[in-house]
Amino acid sequence: MNTLKESLRKITPHFILDIVGRYDFIKKTELFSERPFYSMCKLSRWMFFVWTKRDVSFRTPDGTRFVSMPYNLSSFFVCFTNYRDPAIQKFMTTHLKTDAVYVDAGANIGTYSVRAGQYLKHGQVISFEAHPLIFSYFERNIKLNGLRNVRLCNVALGAENGETEMAYSSKNAGETHIATPGEQKISVPLRTLDSALMEMSIREIDYLKIDVEGFELPLLKGSKEIVRNSKKIIIQTELNNKHAQRYNNSVKDLTDLLMSWGLAPHSIDNNGQSHTMEPKELEEDCDVLWWREQ
Repeated sequence: MNTLKESLRKITPHFILDIVGRYDFIKKTELFSERPFYSMCKLSRWMFFVWTKRDVSFRTPDGTRFVSMPYNLSSFFVCFTNYRDPAIQKFMTTHLKTDAVYVDAGANIGTYSVRAGQYLKHGQVISFEAHPLIFSYFERNIKLNGLRNVRLCNVALGAENGETEMAYSSKNAGETHIATPGEQKISVPLRTLDSALMEMSIREIDYLKIDVEGFELPLLKGSKEIVRNSKKIIIQTELNNKHAQRYNNSVKDLTDLLMSWGLAPHSIDNNGQSHTMEPKELEEDCDVLWWREQ
C-alpha cells in the first residue's frame, strides 16, 4: 500500500499535492470547524495567488492584516490560525508583562513581531530580518497594523560584525538562510546582537526568539553579553539537525552552549504550559524554550 501511495505521489502534479497538503492542514483548524465553506474559499483564494505568483493580502481570523509572497508556509498557517505557533503565543502572553523587551531574530514577514507588538503595548519589539525582499514585506505588515513599538533592523545576526550572504528560498520564503557555497546569494550586513543592542542602549531583554534556519550557534555566540546581563531571559529556539549541519554544527553544540550558560530546556504543550525537557528529548527536531530556573 505504501509503495502504491509513493508511486501515485510521483505522478501527481506538484500543484495538486500542494492543495491536498494545505487542505489537510486547514481541516484541523478551529476556523474550518466553525466555518468550513469560508475556509475553503480562503484556501481557493490563496491557491489562486500561488498559481499566478502574486502577493497575497489577507486577514487572520481575528482581523490582523498581512501581505505575503504566496510561497511562505508561515504566512499560510497564520492566515487560518491567527498565530504561527499558537501554544508559544499562549505561553508568551501569560509569562511576559506588557512592558517587556522582545527581540525577534529572523523575523521573516513579521508573523511573530506583529503579535508581539500587539501584546506588548508598553514594551519594545526589536526585530531583525536580513533579506531585503522579505524585509520589504515585514515593513508593510508593521505599517498595515499601525504598530509604533516595533523597531525593524535589516541586518543578519552572527558571531561577528561585517558582511555575510543570504540565500533566498523561492519554494518557501521561511527557509531563507545564510548562504553556503554553490547557492545563489546576495550580500547583507552582519552584526552581533550584543553590538546592535548596545547601539540602541539596551542592556537587558526579556525574550529572544531565534529562527535562523540552522545559524543559531553563531548568533548566540554574538549574544553572550546580553544573555548574561538578562537574568530572567527566555530564549526560543528551533532545533533542527539538518539545518545546523549546513554550517558544520550540530544541535548538541547549541544545546551544550545554552546549558553552559545556566539555561534549562522546556517544551510547551498545546495549552501553553511548560515542561522541563530531558537531554534525550533534545535529540529530536523541536521548538525549545530556555530560561534559568529560579
